[in-house]
Amino acid sequence: MNWLNELKEFFLNNQGVIVPVVAAVGAVVAIGANIAKISESIDKIIKKKGQSAAVQPPVTVNPQINVNPQINANPPIDVSLPYNQPQIIVQPQFIIPDRSSDATQQAFIHPDEPGYEYQVGMTYYEQLDYPKAQEYLERALKKQISLSGPAHLDVARIQNSLGILYSKMAKFDPAIDCFNHARASFEKEDMQVDVAYADGNIGLVYYRQGNYDMALRAYQKNMDIRERVLGTDHPDTATSYYNIAEVHSKQGNYNRALEWHQKALAIREKVLGTDHLGTARCYWGIAHICRSQGDNGKAEELYWKALAVFEKVLGEDHLDTARCYWGIALVYYKQGNYDKALEWYRKALIIIEKTLGIDHPDVATIYCNIACVFYVQVNFDRALEWYQKAYKIRLSKLGLTHPATLDTKKWMHYAYERTSNPLPFEEWLKTVA
Repeated sequence: MNWLNELKEFFLNNQGVIVPVVAAVGAVVAIGANIAKISESIDKIIKKKGQSAAVQPPVTVNPQINVNPQINANPPIDVSLPYNQPQIIVQPQFIIPDRSSDATQQAFIHPDEPGYEYQVGMTYYEQLDYPKAQEYLERALKKQISLSGPAHLDVARIQNSLGILYSKMAKFDPAIDCFNHARASFEKEDMQVDVAYADGNIGLVYYRQGNYDMALRAYQKNMDIRERVLGTDHPDTATSYYNIAEVHSKQGNYNRALEWHQKALAIREKVLGTDHLGTARCYWGIAHICRSQGDNGKAEELYWKALAVFEKVLGEDHLDTARCYWGIALVYYKQGNYDKALEWYRKALIIIEKTLGIDHPDVATIYCNIACVFYVQVNFDRALEWYQKAYKIRLSKLGLTHPATLDTKKWMHYAYERTSNPLPFEEWLKTVA
């Protein structure tokens, strides 16, 4: 019977709907239905289940920076997996102490003055031209060490700023070195507020590396100093709460994350107001938690609330605005509105590629998000194309053993197995990686 052969072929190509289809067909046959009714039942189920015919990949996001480490390791390719909660990249903020020579605050000083290279470097940093910023800040550091010696506080401040830049460029080891040197100088002079800045920046590097335990330890040290020195109602203390919330969120501890976000939000709304960037970032972080817990309506409301502030204050081409576009895309993804999800992912991608470069880990994450959309649409060739692009970046920037690299490889494998490629996956991978 041709229909039976077709049904078997459908089973082979759409393993994710085998059980419901078999159950429906069995029920129809049991009451003596004819072949037309069987075909009609299958058509209805295919229409209903078509978008979920395959194992759904996780929507990986952070960035930063960006997968659930608790997902089952190396499951069989043809077995449905638990859905890994998608997460948005929400970067805890860097704070640069002592920006007195920032060119946005005063006119340029003479090129022969000691602070000139630092001033120019920070101007390029503000303009998001990170390679030029690196060039000038490294020159500033070398010049300052020659003038004052390595233990001077001006050296520490340049190291702190350079560490921030390195982290933005995913150069994590040099960033940690800079922050540790700066912290030691601040500690020696008992500059506790600046020590807290350094601890917070060290925490962010660990956060971006996926080392959440170390990130949490650094952020807690940062918070302890700020609560003691600045008080529990200070905006900088709120930033500490926000950063701790983001680590808990990355670890899947959403209730704990929500507690810390709400503490941060209460301070920021009271002290900074509802139109401040810091307050908008709290809306953003809470939106992520709402989405992760399945409250897409509340998440969408908060993303739009945050976006209004980002677009007003930062403009449409800023990274924070792009990441808000990204969050909106994730809501559409969760709602099954895949065309809208792709539209908003691409809006975010244009800005992120332009700002960070095409080989940045955050770019890899959004590539994975786009791959997810094609995957659940059963377009495995397109999914494989985007996973492959993401894998190359993560392999280069994060290394083979990073959780994000391993997760990308796993889902690339799943997509590959559902294409017509004849080679074994590992053999094929050697030709493209």
